[in-house]
Amino acid sequence: MKDRLPDTGSEFNGEGGDIDDALRVLFKSLSEMNKLWIRLKAKREKERADVKFLISECMSRISNLEGVNLEKY
Repeated sequence: MKDRLPDTGSEFNGEGGDIDDALRVLFKSLSEMNKLWIRLKAKREKERADVKFLISECMSRISNLEGVNLEKY
């Protein structure tokens, strides 16, 4: 998915959506991962580490989108 987000200037921008759609998907994903993070117990450190990695990857994807300006952020 990471290289198929409809970013400004990408081949997926337009019919595949736009930067608002990409942000909506990423923020929804981030929100769901955050809810999961909160529910995980301390005894599940491996799962928590995996979710932590996914959250950081999602934040990285958001920061790499060319169409995200101060207004969108």
